[in-house]
Amino acid sequence: MKNGFRLFLCVILILIYIFVSPLASFASSPRRNISVEPRWGYYVFDTSMWKDRVYSRKYAITGGMKVNLELFRQILQLGVGAGYMREHEPYYYIYNIPVEASLNIRLKFSQQQLIVPYIGGGFDYSYFKEKGRGLDPSGQPMTRIFHNNRKGYHLNAGLQFLLNRFSSSDAERFDEKFGVNATYLTFEARHTDLTESEKPEYSNEDLSGWFYYMGILFEF
Repeated sequence: MKNGFRLFLCVILILIYIFVSPLASFASSPRRNISVEPRWGYYVFDTSMWKDRVYSRKYAITGGMKVNLELFRQILQLGVGAGYMREHEPYYYIYNIPVEASLNIRLKFSQQQLIVPYIGGGFDYSYFKEKGRGLDPSGQPMTRIFHNNRKGYHLNAGLQFLLNRFSSSDAERFDEKFGVNATYLTFEARHTDLTESEKPEYSNEDLSGWFYYMGILFEF
């Protein structure tokens, strides 16, 4: 778990640095074309791997953060994100750290547009680890550890709801104090196909599936 945790922390620190380093000047400066989105949701596996190994269910709770950079008129966005999933029983643990890079097209035509649909796609990397504790054939305590990295791609679609429309005065104060030009409530569905395994002997460990996210997106 140490290597996976280091990867997760490194990605999160990079995202926080991208966000925090210019924050002090945001409130007194024009739009910086950056948005930050903490998000939560669950991941439904295409196969029954998760269900067979841990619980009587095929999904896992997940959370993470995504940073977007606007490339063209608030329509074309480049995003980088990372998440974390962990499920366990008393003697069995499964960890999954998904990292993504994506390109999204937003159908945004005005600053006050209430609902902004978007579609996109990109590349994925996932670190997977499982750890089980039990007894070996001689009755001695034993720990089994398995880990693997997978690469693949994803397609996604979602809706963003502009919260500024519901309280313009609060939105103006938020902008003056923190430099947040717009705040959105987001819902996204994303299918990830993780077909390329770092270890061919474990190619049957399929981590492909559907992410269903809800998040709060802050545009600066």
